[in-house]
Amino acid sequence: MEEKIVKVAEGGERIDVYLREKIGVSRALIQEWIKEGQVRIEGKQLSPHYRLKAGETIRTSIPPPPPPLQPEPIPLRIIYQDSQVAVIDKPAGLITHPAGRRRKGTLVNALLHYFPDSLSCIG
Repeated sequence: MEEKIVKVAEGGERIDVYLREKIGVSRALIQEWIKEGQVRIEGKQLSPHYRLKAGETIRTSIPPPPPPLQPEPIPLRIIYQDSQVAVIDKPAGLITHPAGRRRKGTLVNALLHYFPDSLSCIG
C-alpha cells in the first residue's frame, strides 16, 4: 500500500471532498477507504462527513490499483455492428460496468471478449 500524507491549509471542507481534489479519485472510493480505516487524522478513524480543521495532517493508506479487466465469454445478443458502432441487447440483470470490488460478470467484461481490438484502451 502506498501512504500519502496531506497537510490541511484551510479547514471547513468535508474530508472526502478535500481528498478528491488532492488525490484525484472519486468521492465514493475515498468514502470506502475512510470506512475501512485507511484514512486517519492523528491516528483516529473518521466518518466521510468529517469537517477538516486547519493544520491537521491526513494520512491515507492507498491500496494498489485493481488488476486490469478481463474479457469474459458472457452470451450477448449483438443486433448490429460495424466498424464504429455496436447495438447490444443487454440482458436484464447484467451489470453494465465494474464498480467497487466487483470486477467480473459485467457487460464491459463481455464487450472486451467480443470486441478485443476496439476496446483495448479500457483500463
